[in-house]
Parts: sequence; structure tokens; C-alpha cells
Amino acid sequence: MSRDEVVNTRFSLLFNQYGKEVDGTILEKNYRSFLEQGHQLVNGAFELITELSSQYDLYIVTNGVSSTQDKRLRASGLHPLFKGIFVSEDTGFQKPMKEFFDYVFAGIPHFQVNQALIIGDSLSADIQGGELAGMDTCWFNPNMKPNNSDSTPTYQIHKLEELKQILSVRDKIGAC
Repeated sequence: MSRDEVVNTRFSLLFNQYGKEVDGTILEKNYRSFLEQGHQLVNGAFELITELSSQYDLYIVTNGVSSTQDKRLRASGLHPLFKGIFVSEDTGFQKPMKEFFDYVFAGIPHFQVNQALIIGDSLSADIQGGELAGMDTCWFNPNMKPNNSDSTPTYQIHKLEELKQILSVRDKIGAC
């Protein structure tokens, strides 16, 4: 399914499975309105990103609707800590598609895939996408879910602060 098809039909299809007929377009509009208001952060995320933004060039790569992601990032206070934000709606491609990452890489000055690390909570979008793009991956897995996918993250963390150790080791290797 295309992104537009998913967005415009998902609620109608879901409720249809339960024998209910609903206006999927209205439900999507209401859902999007509530989603735009959500900007809760994982404990320690703001502090960690603030610290890392002084040491690294940070970028966001996300699927979704641009206006929703923008409102959520601004409301959370994270927006100014990132050098750039790449949303699938703007690129014309979805994670995990290699074309999405090609678009992102072309938009980052002096990008070197061997120095990049994608950190994400989705094995099917973030980790698989990073693998397809040829970069190291870090799976944020706070609930310690089993990995039943074909993707194998380079790293796995259960707490955000574990990321500092990974980055420290990578920096030492890169300096050699």
C-alpha cells in the first residue's frame, strides 16, 4: 500500500474488521490532531540529546506526516538540537527503502556512511533501513523484546544512557 492509501483507509479497514462502518477520513483527521499534541519523551532523552548535539551532528529520519512531526518536535523542545529533519512525506520514500536513505545522505553535507549510526526503536523501519543503506544500527529496545526479524542491529540498548558507551567506543576506533 502507498502511504496515502494507508493514511486514508486504515481506520475504515480496521473498523470494517469489527463489522463497523466509519468515515475513515474523519477518524484520520481526529487521530492526526491528537497525535500532533503528543510529545512525551523517554526519560533522559532531552538531556542526552542536548549533550550529544554539542559533540555530533544529529539528524532525524522519520516516517510520517511532516506537519505532525514538526509540531511534536517543536513542542518537545528537541527541534533546535538537530541539524536537519528528514520526513518520509517530504522525500517521497519510506523507511526502510534505500531510496529514503539515499535522499537523506544527499542532504547532509560531507556525509560518510561509515561514520554514521542510526538509532531507532523499529526493527522493520530503522534497523532494516540502516542495513539496506550500509550503515551501523542501534536498536533502542527498552522492553527487551526478542528480535524475531531478519535484521541484526550492530548494537542494542535497553536504556538511553547506554548509547554514550557505544559512541565512546566508536569514537576511539575512528580515531585510530
